[in-house]
Amino acid sequence: MKSKERKNIQDRTRRNDKDISDDVYVNVDELNKEAELKAKEKTPKTMEVSTSKTTRARLILAALIFLFIMFLFLIVITSLLLKYYLAMSEEMSHQKNHENVKQNFLQDIKAINKTLEIVCRTCPSGWKPIGLFCYYFSTDALSWDNAKEECVRKGSALAFLKNKDETDALKASLENGRYWIGLRRDTEPGKWKWVDGSVLSHSTWKTGEPNNLLNENCAESANGYWNDLICESKLKYICKKWCCC
Repeated sequence: MKSKERKNIQDRTRRNDKDISDDVYVNVDELNKEAELKAKEKTPKTMEVSTSKTTRARLILAALIFLFIMFLFLIVITSLLLKYYLAMSEEMSHQKNHENVKQNFLQDIKAINKTLEIVCRTCPSGWKPIGLFCYYFSTDALSWDNAKEECVRKGSALAFLKNKDETDALKASLENGRYWIGLRRDTEPGKWKWVDGSVLSHSTWKTGEPNNLLNENCAESANGYWNDLICESKLKYICKKWCCC
């Protein structure tokens, strides 16, 4: 009897040990499966986090490179602008100095002219001193070519009025008359030349003149304003020469 009970006890003990062992194995398997599931769940998240960090780092690096390039670009542009400003400043300074020299030169010329006007006022009898020149206002009337020859005979030239100052100085003497002046149409269309060969640059033509209405190739001063006229017409004339000092 005792032997049988002992055997039963041993059997129960074996069964309990087996159940415990089975439970242990079952628990271990379940833990392993659960760990694998958790690992699978964590891996994508970990990879996403890692990828996100890498992308952010690349963006930051790209932004820094871009800012550095822009900084270099601004430095280059600023240097070029500074160089251009300095060059322009230097050129303007040279131009200003040139203008000052030019103005001083013109003032000196005017002062010399005024001095000569005071010193050189001797003109032949019948000639009128105006500025640095002597002018002869004729009383006889000739054609343009004959007037030119007569002025040469008098040691002068048919008057050429090349600038506004001279024209203005003669205006009072020309207000009440018509006179030949030393201006003639050139062979080149549209151009006029003075008797000394210089091309016309300053003029006081009447409105609508020169019109070359009737083959009018010579110029007259009519009451201070110029008009083209047929060269064979007979008018008074003006001769011009330097004052004698």
